Amino acid sequence: MLLYSDGLTEAWGGVSGREMYGDERLADALAGCVGMQAPSVAERLELLTTEWLAGRPHDDISLLTLQAPPRRGSPPHHRPEGPGGSASTGEPGSP
Repeated sequence: MLLYSDGLTEAWGGVSGREMYGDERLADALAGCVGMQAPSVAERLELLTTEWLAGRPHDDISLLTLQAPPRRGSPPHHRPEGPGGSASTGEPGSP
């Protein structure tokens, strides 16, 4: 789960500094985070917005990622197939 302030989607940046980060760009960024743990998602979004802003002044940006622990007795989490065509179980040591 991701909770965020409007400072994230309304961050002005890009090459000209005149374009908002926006919902679509956020959705694309999240699509690239599939299978990541919640803290890694937050770190990735912070990195992307920092690059987007390129040092420009901005409104406050807040984000919170939450991840529920797996249910007892549930099968291991399977990630979508990667570029090599193999799926990962999400377990430590698995591809």
